[in-house]
Amino acid sequence: MPGFKDVPGLATVGYPIIEVEQDGSLIITKPANTGGCVTEQTVKEQLLYEVHDPANYLTPDVTVDLSHAEVRQLSPNRVAVTGIRGKPAPERLKTTVCYEGGWQGEAEISYAGPNALARAQLAAQVLRERLVFRAPAAYPLGYHWLGQRIR
Repeated sequence: MPGFKDVPGLATVGYPIIEVEQDGSLIITKPANTGGCVTEQTVKEQLLYEVHDPANYLTPDVTVDLSHAEVRQLSPNRVAVTGIRGKPAPERLKTTVCYEGGWQGEAEISYAGPNALARAQLAAQVLRERLVFRAPAAYPLGYHWLGQRIR
């Protein structure tokens, strides 16, 4: 087992679909026949991912207050979120500027804790499966396990 939760179909994860109601409540789901899962746990993880202050999460259009959010599983891959409120938009924002300078890419993913090597190996397998759809067959790919004793 790679970690504390196993997620099916990581190579074909579907982008989430958010159904927003007039009262601000949300239904979070995903396209049928795609990998991944939409559960109370995954929704809570995403709501809090990189959020420094749940009562004042800055976005371009609104300052979001997640401090009273409630998350409830409705059915498989369908979760309701209520209690999110908006405040006025921030006066300043940061931005990211990109420059297209070629096609070479490098990425690093770090894993620590229980089953770190198994989780790293799972990530490499998912990348191999996903790149079948995106990269030419002759494209050189490498996977290296840093910090692991070589046998």
